Amino acid sequence: MFAVGDTVQVWDWIFVGSGDEDDKLGSHGELGVIARNSSADDIHRGNRLGKRAADCFQVAIPNEGLVHVHTEWLRKV
Repeated sequence: MFAVGDTVQVWDWIFVGSGDEDDKLGSHGELGVIARNSSADDIHRGNRLGKRAADCFQVAIPNEGLVHVHTEWLRKV
């Protein structure tokens, strides 16, 4: 599905059409590059990803740095 180096867009498909700005992901619409698969030992918002890491990637997003994003919220550009 995704590979290291792929350009992706963070896309919150639940938000689209809802009209509620407060519900969208903070990185919604941002472009980034897949840096690597997330690891169970990675920290996200102060907590280990653990089993959640299985479907996540670390994505390099300009002005945000490296963030972990679930594949559900990524689409290839």
